[in-house]
Amino acid sequence: MNLCTRLTDDSLIDETGIFTRINQKLNTMTIQISSSYGFDHNWTLVAYGKSFYLGQDVKFCSRVLGMSPRSVVDAIGDADLGKETTKKKLAKFICNQLNLTRTNVKNIQSWELCSQ
Repeated sequence: MNLCTRLTDDSLIDETGIFTRINQKLNTMTIQISSSYGFDHNWTLVAYGKSFYLGQDVKFCSRVLGMSPRSVVDAIGDADLGKETTKKKLAKFICNQLNLTRTNVKNIQSWELCSQ
C-alpha cells in the first residue's frame, strides 16, 4: 500500500495529508559553464533551487568576489572545472563569500549577482 501521493517531481503528500518537499534540488549547488566564443567562460550559479547568471569567470572573480582567479582556485583547492566535484566546491565557495542562504536567495533576482 502506497502511503504517499506524488504531486510533482519534488513534492509528496503523506498519509496524514501533510505536504513534504524533497530537498534534493533545493540543496544542490553547482556552477554551469558556457562559452560563446571558445575562449571565454560564462558562469551560472545554481543554488537552492534558483539559477543566477554570474558572467565571465575573470570579471566575476575580480569585480564581485574581489579576488583573482588564482586566489579562488587556491581557496577551493582545485582548478579542474571539468569535474563536477570542483564545480560544487566553487558554487559552495561563492555562496559562502556572498552570504547566500536558502532564505535570502528568494529575494535575489537571477541577474543581481552578475559581473557585467
